[in-house]
Amino acid sequence: MSALVVTFDQLPASILGCYGNEWIETPHFDRLAAHGVVADQCWASHLEATHMEEAFHVPGMLRELAARGVPTHLIRQDGSRLAFSENDFSSIRTLSGEPGPAAKPDRIPFAEMVRAAQKIAPSLREDGLLWLHARGLEIPAEPPAGFADLYGDEFEDRGVTFDKLSDDEQRTHPATSAGMVSLLDHWLGQLLTAFSRDEHPQLTLVTAAQGTAWQPLPNSFGPLDALRSQFAHVPLVAHVRGEVFSSSGQRDPQLRSASQLGELIAAWFREPSSWHLSRGVAERIVTKGACGERITTPDWTAIVPVESEEKPLLFRKPEDYWEVNNVAAVLPGVVEEMQFPDDASAKRR
Repeated sequence: MSALVVTFDQLPASILGCYGNEWIETPHFDRLAAHGVVADQCWASHLEATHMEEAFHVPGMLRELAARGVPTHLIRQDGSRLAFSENDFSSIRTLSGEPGPAAKPDRIPFAEMVRAAQKIAPSLREDGLLWLHARGLEIPAEPPAGFADLYGDEFEDRGVTFDKLSDDEQRTHPATSAGMVSLLDHWLGQLLTAFSRDEHPQLTLVTAAQGTAWQPLPNSFGPLDALRSQFAHVPLVAHVRGEVFSSSGQRDPQLRSASQLGELIAAWFREPSSWHLSRGVAERIVTKGACGERITTPDWTAIVPVESEEKPLLFRKPEDYWEVNNVAAVLPGVVEEMQFPDDASAKRR
């Protein structure tokens, strides 16, 4: 059995079609989702993560696979924010590619990584882990020429003439982010094709350490903006190929964390016949950031400052998708219960 894992420093769930985006074309993310399982409520664990342990909790998993004799290979983009320990993988390769507007679409870093993965694919179809980690969607986005204005026409009916925007305005415009994500999607499709030519059991997982604010937001949280959903809500898409398990077209509404990634991979190699994304259902997810914590439950999201005079924020979920109706002032007990769930349980008893 084998596993293919694709992770990004930054990729917000809201920019993908499989998470409800209706105007950006991400057919390969969406196809993977349509034949797999999509975690609708997956949240970053640490918005300031600098190591894979903080983001994905994988060193223990890699040691377990090494003890089982499973080869593990990492292909990472140069300049990634996350540090991966070379001693934890059987092999590691760092690629730069040609980033920026002057690059050719087939020479961007993710394209170089996919080509390197395609060469490894034949040796991993029966046994092994191949992990690709790229920087993903950065703001300002700088896709190659031809992709920066790919979605410019989408904004003409809103009075925006894309080619008349300044360079800085173009780099931070949602159309530019959309073009970059569609290009990443294209190369993801090339990668998936390389790993779909036989029927050996295989797990494919795609997620990110955090999102990013790629589109204008309807209101501001001030210093707490860095904890809002565009930064914290990340994709988690899983697909299982082979006869061991059918995962086609499922939506998983339970709370998940990107930090579950290591355990999900380890569980696959332990017992693939019983593998499912539903392992480790959480009742409460805490996303840490420099300015505070984002606490998510099935019904609420609280954004709580740490060591600052800012007041907590509270939003009802899933109704208040854009987080515009702060009800913390009228429901202080809910905020307190989310911050201190053990104390609340003791009071109920």
